Amino acid sequence: MKITCLTLIRMLVVATLWFAVGCSTVSGTDKAADEQPIIVIQKRSAGVLLQEFNVRVFPNKLVVYEGVKNVRLKGEHRYYLSDAQYKRLLQAFDSFGFMDWQPPRYSVAAALAATISLHTERGTKTILFPQIREYFLFMKSIDEQLGTAKLRCPGVVFLNGRNVDTCELEAKIEASFL
Repeated sequence: MKITCLTLIRMLVVATLWFAVGCSTVSGTDKAADEQPIIVIQKRSAGVLLQEFNVRVFPNKLVVYEGVKNVRLKGEHRYYLSDAQYKRLLQAFDSFGFMDWQPPRYSVAAALAATISLHTERGTKTILFPQIREYFLFMKSIDEQLGTAKLRCPGVVFLNGRNVDTCELEAKIEASFL
């Protein structure tokens, strides 16, 4: 079989195009890495017993959860919301009045705070939520839509010779505010 220079060039062009299409398809599946998330939740704790995690929700309904400390699953976990879950999640922000809500000027529990950001057509707003009644009610509605409780709980730490569930501890803190 005789391969001419022109045939070799055609084969290289076809191979290059095939490779380029294949690479763009692979990178397209993780497009969220290049997009700005519409929702960002960062839960931090100054205490040794409370949970730390990050959640990012992208316009394509991809949720990127990162368990940091005192959670059941540590590291990054990705999953997609259904259309209904995504719609209810955005409705939770609207129902709460997130874009217009102003947190109180004082914070008795800033060490237990979460930062929540929302990026919409109306603009971007970030709130540092102290652990107050409004925060717990709002987070409960968001958590139901995101399903992050199954990733976070039970979060177990060893304290005073026994295992302590950080989710139960946070539930007790929550109850004291409600």
